[in-house]
Amino acid sequence: MKLVFFVTLCACLVYYQGAMPYSPPLDGLGEGEYCIYSTERVYSDLITKRVDTGFSYMYFCDSADAGALRAKFSKIDGESIAIPDWAGGAGVAEVVGRLRYRVVLCSGLGEVVYAYSPRDKGYIVFDGKKVNLQVSLRGDTVVVGWPVILGSY
Repeated sequence: MKLVFFVTLCACLVYYQGAMPYSPPLDGLGEGEYCIYSTERVYSDLITKRVDTGFSYMYFCDSADAGALRAKFSKIDGESIAIPDWAGGAGVAEVVGRLRYRVVLCSGLGEVVYAYSPRDKGYIVFDGKKVNLQVSLRGDTVVVGWPVILGSY
């Protein structure tokens, strides 16, 4: 029984890790603080802050440097960007539409949206729905995460 569980777990991890090749161009949304989540340990002058979560790392940089920093990784588990002064406070639906995702769940008064796109072969299941993008609006700052926002927002 333990062997079956172990083989099943390994197969799921291989699927998850190998199935996230698509990353939406979050850095193209605007200027702000960019974060890359990875289990890899990477060093670069572009990194403004690194957080060790105990099971992976969160690497922060300016959004203008996100593409160059992204190129230093062989495996990225997720990304996010926090954009202050988001388009005069335009709603999260605009972000989802611009990235060509479909809203599947809303939380609060539309302040947090979970979305899905079949372009992204990887996803998580949240509240019984496939999700591979999360967008949060707090005040005039929008935070976008792929597949979801990790850490506080």
